[in-house]
Amino acid sequence: MSGRHGGAHSRGGGAGSRVRGAGKKTARPGSQSGPAGSVRLTGLVARGWRRLTGSASGTAIAFGVVALACALAAVAGPGASAQLRTSAFRQLVASTPSLTKTIVGTVNAGSIDFGVHNQVEAAQVTQLKARLHKNLAKTVPLAPARSDWASLSTPFANFADHSPAVAAGVATQFELVYRDDLSRNVRVLAGSLPSAVGHSGGTVVVPVAITAATGMRYDLKVGSRVALSGTGIMLRVTAIVAPVSAKATFWQFDPILARPVEITSLTAPPYWQGGAFISAAGLSAVTNVFSPSSTQLTWVFGLALGQLTGTQAISLAHTLPETLGTAGTLGGVSQIAIQDGAVDNVSLTSGLLGLLGTFAADDASAGNVLDLMAVSLAVVGGAIVLLMAWLMAEKRREEFAVLRARGASRRQLAAAGLWGSVVASGPGVAAGIAAGLALTAGAQAQLAWWLAGGTVVVAVAGPVLITARMHRGYAGMGRPDRPLRRIAGVRRLIAEVTLVAGAAGGLIVLRHSSAGQAGGDVYASTAPVLVAIPVAIILLRLYPLLVRLLLRLAGRRPGVTAFLGLARAARVPATSVLPAFAMVLAFSLVAFAGMVRAAVVRGEVAQSWQQTGADAVITVPNALSAAQQHAVSAVPGVQRTLGAGLTTATAGGVRAITTVVTDPAQYAAMLAAAPLTPAPASFANWRGSAAPRGRVVPVLASAALAAKLGRAPTALQVEGSRTEKRLEVRVAGVAPAMSAIVSITGPLTAGYVVLPQSALLGDAPPVSALLVTGPGLDGQALTKTVSKWHAGGSQVAVRGSYLDALEHAPLEHDAYSEIAFGGYAAAAGCLLVLLLTLLLSARSRELTLARSATMGMSAAQTRWLALIEALPQILSVIIGGLICALALAPLVGPALALSVFTGSTAAVPVRVEPAWLIAAAIGLLVLAIVTLTGQTVVASRGVTRSLRMGE
Repeated sequence: MSGRHGGAHSRGGGAGSRVRGAGKKTARPGSQSGPAGSVRLTGLVARGWRRLTGSASGTAIAFGVVALACALAAVAGPGASAQLRTSAFRQLVASTPSLTKTIVGTVNAGSIDFGVHNQVEAAQVTQLKARLHKNLAKTVPLAPARSDWASLSTPFANFADHSPAVAAGVATQFELVYRDDLSRNVRVLAGSLPSAVGHSGGTVVVPVAITAATGMRYDLKVGSRVALSGTGIMLRVTAIVAPVSAKATFWQFDPILARPVEITSLTAPPYWQGGAFISAAGLSAVTNVFSPSSTQLTWVFGLALGQLTGTQAISLAHTLPETLGTAGTLGGVSQIAIQDGAVDNVSLTSGLLGLLGTFAADDASAGNVLDLMAVSLAVVGGAIVLLMAWLMAEKRREEFAVLRARGASRRQLAAAGLWGSVVASGPGVAAGIAAGLALTAGAQAQLAWWLAGGTVVVAVAGPVLITARMHRGYAGMGRPDRPLRRIAGVRRLIAEVTLVAGAAGGLIVLRHSSAGQAGGDVYASTAPVLVAIPVAIILLRLYPLLVRLLLRLAGRRPGVTAFLGLARAARVPATSVLPAFAMVLAFSLVAFAGMVRAAVVRGEVAQSWQQTGADAVITVPNALSAAQQHAVSAVPGVQRTLGAGLTTATAGGVRAITTVVTDPAQYAAMLAAAPLTPAPASFANWRGSAAPRGRVVPVLASAALAAKLGRAPTALQVEGSRTEKRLEVRVAGVAPAMSAIVSITGPLTAGYVVLPQSALLGDAPPVSALLVTGPGLDGQALTKTVSKWHAGGSQVAVRGSYLDALEHAPLEHDAYSEIAFGGYAAAAGCLLVLLLTLLLSARSRELTLARSATMGMSAAQTRWLALIEALPQILSVIIGGLICALALAPLVGPALALSVFTGSTAAVPVRVEPAWLIAAAIGLLVLAIVTLTGQTVVASRGVTRSLRMGE
């Protein structure tokens, strides 16, 4: 009784204490209710977490972190590629001249009926401009209408003989131009802008505005009058103006309005072209005088390209040609009729067409490479997520086994696994996608959503499928007349054959089809995956056979460590397919990224040599003295110099061919020391002259010119230092393009030939160019040396400068950086797959170490045992990755237009780089050994516990 009373009293006391405690909480609510509520909430969350994730609560946290990283990579990869294209396009737009970023409409004034008097009125020109702007704005991003301007220009006319310029012996051609936006684009330096037209007798006095440069060239100032010959028009200068912005399209469209230009011709004496601005009031006067068919109306519309994304720019590249063909229709304009049978629309053109076309082609080429890396990395990420799901399922194996033994169905186990995977990976995947979208804000990448969706499916469904598979045998599955093991073997074989056949078919289709649009052909981007699938499957089939062969050899040798390790290594479960595939794919991406990098570097170097033809080229308008050549030789880094004379020649109907006259042996030696096409022996060893008559001289020619001249003997008319020589020449080989060089005879882009010096019989031109070679050439010192000569027209082209420009071009540099980052990410993925693979086999390894120690093996022997067990599989993965990388070079390399990274039209092949492959393989092997050794050392400390727990 006393005990019961005591218990009751105790319970009552407890209740009383709870009441008193509650009273205290009521009295002081702020002191304890908050922390207590927080503790209870935390406890509820912890209990809920443990209930959903079971015995794998710690692994679930790691699962969420890995899912976050993989989702981030899946979204950020394509998004960064889209951002790269946008950034590259905007940098390209910023560096493009303003006139290229316009749409220009032109029409012959004679093709339009402007009314009864057929005189152009300023209001009508403005009305047409508004209509064209409205048509274009429907499909083209135009700048505000206030930036548009219209123009009418007359044909050129000559000054009268009594004008100051003609009296001074300056031949002239002068045009009159009306611009509706004149006042906003000029600064008045003297006088006032032109206004009303006057008359003096039978002469029409037209007020004009001119620039200071025009006034200086024609000896005109405010108040000057000059007559246009044969027109009845007297020009009166009322204003001297200056450009508000010389780079604006207003001035770039017709540069002679800002500064007269001298026109030279071989058949006529030189003359000057210039122009002046007239007012709206002068339109009627000039259209009455000049023929309408020779008077041109022009409208210029600025484009708003600064906010376009790369995707929008590519879309504009496809729609702009159609827009230019349809937006110029003038039908329906009130009070303006279009003559039947004449021009029925305004001709619209834009320099942006070529720019957009080039950008779209470069973007497609770079996008194919970037998407290939992004898709492959997303697949590696998906495999890593599956491995984490496998690890989580392994942690819950005993828990689910107990539930299965108590009667739980596989569907119930799958539902429990689903809730665990959603709780573990859901927040991580959502956070990764959100972070990827935030990092690539504004990027339009459809591929990112496909990859993100795939990551979500793998993260959520992976643990469910793995759990269902792991516990499939407890309910007596399988046919009674066939063992379960044989059924699984047949299913595995069918699945492997299907995967290999599908991958092989996909590679065949891909090999015979062109590369897809950037970001639009996911199938083409899966080429590394298609290669890795059959390699991993075949490798796993051959692996046991090779290990058993090694096992036989180990059995003949004394010692048990190697035998036991290989015996365990020969037992490869079917679950090793996924880790092997992920490792093979990741390692092949590392190797392939290195090969692409080497190909790009090789292509950029080759292109820089093509642009200059040497490490540096110096050209001067006159001859180079011996002292100047000696000064160049003394520049740090110069190893060899080669002088050449520059002249012109005619051959095969091609005129003004730049001819480089030099020593053939020295030039051939220079080509041989550079990554250029070597000169043939017939050119390098040529020592004779063009005599006797009929002897054919071997020459080298730039590629385009060589194609025109062919390989048959051709007559070459060469300007010697004293007389013209006629030679019979034959193109023996191709010389570098030297497109960056501008000689005294003009740009070498038109083509040139290299002629042996002795062919001119001592009549060779003086040395006016110097080719310089030296791997450590100091380009700044060379440029500084040449600048001291004070020779006008001297030019220095340094190959290193052009190489830097190629390496830092916007699209090429950023895409190249992303490829490098993809290689690093693949290396990190390879390491993570290796770690997860070791973790999945950690329990088995711990039991092996414990049993080995129990049998009396030393710690060193047990560690060697674990290492020998894992090394064959690691070596097989490395071999598989190398096979994939070697296969990707011929299979995928031709489909990748890497010339976009080099700025050239020549193909840049992806070649096998043995040094890079060996270095990557050794790095992975060392990393695997270090990781495995570290894990073995840690595991060996608890061998007794492992044996006891493993039973």
